[in-house]
Amino acid sequence: MEIKMYKPDLETAPREKIEGLQLEFFRKQMRYVYERSPAYKRKFDEAGVKPEDIKDLSDLKKVPFTTKEELRKSQGQNPLWGDFLCIPPEEGVRVFQTSGTTGIPVRSLLNKNDWFKWYPEQFMYYLYGYGIEKSDILFVPFNYGLYLAWWGFQAACEHFGVLIVPGGGQSSEDRIRNIFEFGATVVCGTPTYIIYLAEVAKRMGVNLA
Repeated sequence: MEIKMYKPDLETAPREKIEGLQLEFFRKQMRYVYERSPAYKRKFDEAGVKPEDIKDLSDLKKVPFTTKEELRKSQGQNPLWGDFLCIPPEEGVRVFQTSGTTGIPVRSLLNKNDWFKWYPEQFMYYLYGYGIEKSDILFVPFNYGLYLAWWGFQAACEHFGVLIVPGGGQSSEDRIRNIFEFGATVVCGTPTYIIYLAEVAKRMGVNLA
């Protein structure tokens, strides 16, 4: 199967060009959060670094890390979103939350630019890498909640023009039936659940080949 690229000029660019873009975008992003987030401004000021201090990629070592625990603490002290947030809360159009497996879940608030432009854009690279075409039909066998993963993948597929078949709230048997009824050509999921679906199909006497 031929593997297509979403942006060949970018994906095959020489290292020097890629590093130049990385520096350009990082400086732009650092300026953005410095001017809009009280928490990031405080962190950068305490570290003695400002956006204009980033002259090349070696300067990244001057920038302090942000930990998940800092995000949790910020949101606990400044409900709901904490002071790392870079947009006015009223601009938000999507809410997401981590699973909480390592502690208190961390919330994210996305505006229209985040959701309708940036998220589909980053997932488009995956779609091309997977070999997904506009003619494909995607079956999503998950209940939609606050976790981002399936939302982001579906948003990219919708942006690309792929037909989406939502399979949340169904038994595994019903999902197998729907995959065949709708002629799904792509099924997304965790490896363990996809294997389980294959086992269910085998018990049902359904040939997945």
